Amino acid sequence: MDQAKSGRFIAEKRKEKGMTQKELARQLGIGDKAVSKWECGRGMPDHSIMLPLCELLGINVNELLMGESLSENDYNESSEDIIVTLMGEKESLKKKHKWKLLSCVMAVAFTAALLLLVDMPVQMRNNWTYYFDPLTVAMDPILVLVMLLATGDVKSFVRSFLFIRKKNVERSQLFSSLYAVKLAIVSFLLGGAVFTVFDTIYILGTMSEPAKGLAVTLLTTLYGMLYALFLLPVKYKLESKMEAMDA
Repeated sequence: MDQAKSGRFIAEKRKEKGMTQKELARQLGIGDKAVSKWECGRGMPDHSIMLPLCELLGINVNELLMGESLSENDYNESSEDIIVTLMGEKESLKKKHKWKLLSCVMAVAFTAALLLLVDMPVQMRNNWTYYFDPLTVAMDPILVLVMLLATGDVKSFVRSFLFIRKKNVERSQLFSSLYAVKLAIVSFLLGGAVFTVFDTIYILGTMSEPAKGLAVTLLTTLYGMLYALFLLPVKYKLESKMEAMDA
């Protein structure tokens, strides 16, 4: 499959229908930048959007993937080619994902080793109490739990760990679990940053006057993070509803 060819074909059929990129995107319930990305050959429509897109453009999925109008004979031949190509791409993606996971684990291990061997004084290396505080360990998971409860995704989050090994999973369940994990990751990172800024403001506020002034300047960052945390459940719930409409 040639993404550039498919992109030109999408643009051609869109213009034949007298639609702008914004009009096509609005009917698909997506951003117009996505349509521009397809037509420039920098990506392909998600499988959940392919059928609605083909219906709007008056083409079939094979023609979309091949990037040209097909006769009946060409259609049958292209179907076999596409199946073979998709199987090859699926295998390639599996290997790619495994390598990415291994790379992430190695990167974390390497970073931890550097911190232990280079950046820390000898006395700190021998005192692990610097890196463990029961309250701090519990705060982020509690925040994530609150976020998942706010979106109603606790069950989906728990199921995500079961889906890792399970082969036959419904698309809707897999999608819900994926969004729940994304929400948890963002909440962990943003929540950790919020607690760090909060503690920094408190420490600076108890020091000298210049330090108190610096503490006040950090309030803008803290409030911005809190607002972002408040809007996260809303964002993921809306995205989930939009995906359900397109499916």
